[in-house]
Amino acid sequence: MNPQPIIQPASSLSAAEMHAGWADHPLAKLVFVPYPGVREFWIARDPSTQIILGRIGAYISPHSPEQGIIGFFDLNPTLQGGQSDAISGHLLGAACDFLEKSGCKSATGPIHYNTWFPYRFLLKPSDDFRFSWEPLNPPLWPELWRKFGFSVDSTFTSEGYEDLSKFAQRIKPHHQRALDLGFRFDPIDQENLLIKELPKLYELSMKGFSDAPFFAPISLELFRELYVPLANKNAQGQLRYSRFIVSPEGQTVGFSFNFVQDQRLILKTIAILPAARGLGLSNAAMFPGVEQALQEGVSQWVTALVRKGAQSESYGRYSTPLWRHEYALFSKTLSNF
Repeated sequence: MNPQPIIQPASSLSAAEMHAGWADHPLAKLVFVPYPGVREFWIARDPSTQIILGRIGAYISPHSPEQGIIGFFDLNPTLQGGQSDAISGHLLGAACDFLEKSGCKSATGPIHYNTWFPYRFLLKPSDDFRFSWEPLNPPLWPELWRKFGFSVDSTFTSEGYEDLSKFAQRIKPHHQRALDLGFRFDPIDQENLLIKELPKLYELSMKGFSDAPFFAPISLELFRELYVPLANKNAQGQLRYSRFIVSPEGQTVGFSFNFVQDQRLILKTIAILPAARGLGLSNAAMFPGVEQALQEGVSQWVTALVRKGAQSESYGRYSTPLWRHEYALFSKTLSNF
């Protein structure tokens, strides 16, 4: 393959050409979904064979117009030697040039629009554990971004632990204290998830994560698409490990989202409205799911995709992890700033 590719921006392609070029991308559905903000995509092709060598996208959020976002990066797995360096350089260069000319001061990625969708690179792990909710990029990709001048912006970890019962004992007092204060931890109605429960989850998510880095609101329709898999009959029962947090006044102020995979309880998401923080509700909301998993014989647990410095780091504070996976976002200051 020729390492000097033809770089085709989406704006130069017909709808049919664009579809053909992105149809097999793992995130093709997101490429074509209507989404607010300025965006562009590029395809790198071999000029003689027209084989796709790589792809990338860039996005400018209307909520943070000086912050450029790069995502949808992938490379043809048959590239050899310095070809990966060359192709990634062309693609990252196209994305950064676009963002810089659009007035962005920096570029951060990999993020596919915002943090509601897959983001981060998995850094090279030392074990064979892999989960479907993790980034599954080849180990080479973060290094290619580094070579182009990107550096680590923020880091995240997933950690696996054993002895779920000890964790339950540690968080049970938080749960009891919340109950004594009048809080409830209501189940999520699986049968009426999309109609009854989803509007509550949407409102809590938009408010509860609004101060998170790289957060951007999304439409209720797009949010619904994220939860459609949980409404599938094959997923029935997974929501039994999750809870709504209801205040003494009867207001829903947060939720926890957890599930079991490969005989491990995955502690995935906790959202609490700002006014209800500082009361130990994060640990308290985890307890019903932990107790349920223990009753089913689950003994291992995972803190999933936790940003360094976040409150959820405390879940494993007094335990020694069996394994740890690390992830990172990378950023680069654009040359005109």
